[in-house]
Amino acid sequence: MDESPLLEGNLAKQRVQRRLVELLSERPDARILDLGCVGPQPLAMWRYVAREHGSNPRLTGVDVAGIDRAIASAKAMQWSGARFVTASAYELTRRLPGESFDIVVSTQVLEHIRHIDRYFAQLAGILAPGGVALLTMDSGHHRRPISTVRRVGKWLAVRAGLERYHEKGVRDDEVAAAAARVDLRVVETRHYNINPLKWVHNHGIAAARKDEFAETWYRLEEIVNDDPAFIADNKGQFLGVYAELARGV
Repeated sequence: MDESPLLEGNLAKQRVQRRLVELLSERPDARILDLGCVGPQPLAMWRYVAREHGSNPRLTGVDVAGIDRAIASAKAMQWSGARFVTASAYELTRRLPGESFDIVVSTQVLEHIRHIDRYFAQLAGILAPGGVALLTMDSGHHRRPISTVRRVGKWLAVRAGLERYHEKGVRDDEVAAAAARVDLRVVETRHYNINPLKWVHNHGIAAARKDEFAETWYRLEEIVNDDPAFIADNKGQFLGVYAELARGV
């Protein structure tokens, strides 16, 4: 079994991984920012990228907490070129003054951002001319049941203004509008993680066949994403959104 497979269970993140390999093959010296680099498994997506790309990228990781875990993961991968900064998405230009990046990756962050315009203003401020941003987020087109814990969290986010409890899916048109306000261009949006298939992958299929299932699942969702009419009529069936943005030269 390959020790560095594509991420399972979130096809939008798989899309990011595959795109990163393409971009780094064209420009191996690209300056990269991973915004929200910690997550449940710090730098998890980079194991596949490292295997396919085979180099030590110029990676800067940013997150609001848990940076020590990301540092440990980078050391385990022997990525001496990586550095890490504790900061929020709202203070990138202040914490990284004068810096810009050719590639920005931000996976499953936007649904936790209360002030989307502040996020995009910072993104535009650190993305180099000609740079590319790869984003994934929970879909605002899909309506899912809300547990009591999440209801309480949403209430706290609104009433007490606590960013950490904010959780709200984001629509592709919201991304396009926010990007346009800071002169970023949407290159592509795609919708992934059909709800029933995600459940089958996570809870139904035998562990020995998860990788095979995920690969077939990805190919099927690529086919449906290439059908604009289907996507337009069925966005609510997908749990995740992939968005690729660019800053003009």
